[in-house]
Amino acid sequence: MALSKVTIRNRKIGVLWFIIFLMINGIVGYLVGRVNLALPYYFDISRFRFVSPYEIGMISESMGSFTGSSISITGILLGLSNVAYINIFGNLFQILIGTVTF
Repeated sequence: MALSKVTIRNRKIGVLWFIIFLMINGIVGYLVGRVNLALPYYFDISRFRFVSPYEIGMISESMGSFTGSSISITGILLGLSNVAYINIFGNLFQILIGTVTF
């Protein structure tokens, strides 16, 4: 909405800005998801240490595929033992995007 007041003065195209917002949100979500998959290093909240996907059993070393865990687009991995791991680079990327767009 702020962008519409700066770029197009005295024009009413409110729905278009909502569609643009959804598109930008989708693009940022896709990019964050790609960063999460490209740099899969996590922070273990319960033990306050950094872990790799191999340490938490997320990726089978022989198969190279995801096993037994679920990943959200926000970069938070929930393990089988109710332990949460936060993707470091994905969250830093979200902070960078938020700062740049602000």
